[in-house]
Amino acid sequence: MKIEVPKIIKKIRLDEYAPEFGEATLEVWVNAPNALLEEINATSKRMLEIIRRTDLNADEEKAAVSEFTDLVNEQLRLYSVLLSQGSEESRMSQEELKVMVEQVRETDPNFWPWLKEAIAAQINLHRYGRKKV
Repeated sequence: MKIEVPKIIKKIRLDEYAPEFGEATLEVWVNAPNALLEEINATSKRMLEIIRRTDLNADEEKAAVSEFTDLVNEQLRLYSVLLSQGSEESRMSQEELKVMVEQVRETDPNFWPWLKEAIAAQINLHRYGRKKV
């Protein structure tokens, strides 16, 4: 017998961040391939390495800013894959995600980090949480 595992999608309730979001939710693909999740981790790690560098000359700093920008765009692409597998109305393209991140950076800078943590929490809960038997 061949078992095909479907994409498993879980909801993130945005009112857990702020009650003003009301009933709004985003849907995240929680059984994404390890390779995709490893790419997200690798981009995050490399971004932190760049941020922590303090010994850069002007040319190195310019190159680091360019690499950081590329990494941000790659990370948005990867997160958009996770956020574009659910119902049609909840899907977020890379461009939509980029616009949202830019908007909240000005108005509510804690939202995007919170959302990334909420995505990771849903994935971890699915992967490592207690399963019904």
